Amino acid sequence: MEPLAKPVRVVVLRERFTLTVGSVLCVLVMLWLTRLLDLPPDPLCAGSLLQQQSWPLAIALTWLVLIGGAALTAIFASTEHYEGGLFCASIGIALLSVRFGSMRYALFAATGPRIYLSLAIELVVIYVAVLIAWMMLFTGSRSGWLPAERANEKPEPLDQKLLATAMHAVVMIVVMLLLCRSDAKAQTLASVGIAAYLASLAAYQFIPAEPSGWILLSPMIVGLVGYISQYFTQWDWMIGDARGYFAALSRPLPLDYASLGVAGTLLGYWTSQRWRHNAAESSE
Repeated sequence: MEPLAKPVRVVVLRERFTLTVGSVLCVLVMLWLTRLLDLPPDPLCAGSLLQQQSWPLAIALTWLVLIGGAALTAIFASTEHYEGGLFCASIGIALLSVRFGSMRYALFAATGPRIYLSLAIELVVIYVAVLIAWMMLFTGSRSGWLPAERANEKPEPLDQKLLATAMHAVVMIVVMLLLCRSDAKAQTLASVGIAAYLASLAAYQFIPAEPSGWILLSPMIVGLVGYISQYFTQWDWMIGDARGYFAALSRPLPLDYASLGVAGTLLGYWTSQRWRHNAAESSE
């Protein structure tokens, strides 16, 4: 086993380097575009994308970075995993989330509890771009343009893949309820990222469903559970903070789920996949 140790370390280091470079590139592009377009006009306290006067431009910018950034960085960031470009693009979206600020400003600008329905719609709209980017990279992998996934010898049936998605969502919800105690931007981003990462580790170890698109849906599901449950709970949204059983799930903005939610899910998926394959190779 010793002769294999160095090549494995080289591959891991190369992967980390390319993902870091790709992420920095997406962050810099996003920073340049937001300043060029003056978006949002009130940095750090702007609310949600759909609350902006120029909301079509905000949505278009998000789609551009997710899809265009994923395609561009996949050229060099997908050295080991074909989803590398999407990981980098999601880190770029995290910068946009930081510039928009925390959830409280979206609630302050709202005129009623329907703000949570607006947030749910926004999350779905953003996630359409996430899925388009993923499908684009997945197709590239199938066509041989990007690295092929180290698939299991026996693919999981459809019911197990759906169960993996559900398990990822449940674990993510539990971790979010423990971690996301306020709407502070650093806390919401960290909570979403850590919860998505741990959920991927748990889901893949018990149900190694492939490809990654099955569990990549989970952050959107968790966000929708938080927003829709909060709409029907109808606590005092006027105070700028969510209350209730699933309040922790409604404190992150849709951009939080589409950024570090996606990045954490992919990182946990890759880590758990590597552990499983290494264990299988060691037992041979």
